[in-house]
Amino acid sequence: FFGHSQAGVFTESHERLLAGIAGQAAVAIDNARLFQRAQQSAERTNLALAAARLGDWSWDAGTDMVNMSERAAEIFGIPPGPVMTWAQLQQLLHQDDRERARLAVQRSVDERTQYEIEYRVLPPAGGQTWVSAVGQTVYSKDGLLIGMNGLVEDISDRRKLLGQLDRIPRVLDE
Repeated sequence: FFGHSQAGVFTESHERLLAGIAGQAAVAIDNARLFQRAQQSAERTNLALAAARLGDWSWDAGTDMVNMSERAAEIFGIPPGPVMTWAQLQQLLHQDDRERARLAVQRSVDERTQYEIEYRVLPPAGGQTWVSAVGQTVYSKDGLLIGMNGLVEDISDRRKLLGQLDRIPRVLDE
């Protein structure tokens, strides 16, 4: 609502202009609320990832760049962010695990399904890390591959314990 003490000051053009401004303000308020909800959701997701000690990553099919969170990069022994291509990242995998990992990813792309795999990573600084990875392909509305998103977890301690359990002699019941 708007008005003036003198009649006829505002024209229909003024009314349309103010209605347009009000409409834009409403859109801006809605966008701010949506942004706030998205930010809160991202904060909850980051809290859950940190509590579970999971790292998240994404791959952009157009640029072939892999973007890693701080935790994911820590697991792979590399800096966080988009610092290497998918092909370069695969070179960090243990030679005996590369083909199996490549096939799991390819199957996910071909079948548009999630993949889960465990493999060994050889960080540039040395050593070996067992990783559990889960990934999902992302497609555009017209079916073109956009990339992938996923999570990684360092399962080295779990693998070490399993190896120790395998060496414990088993007593068989008669």
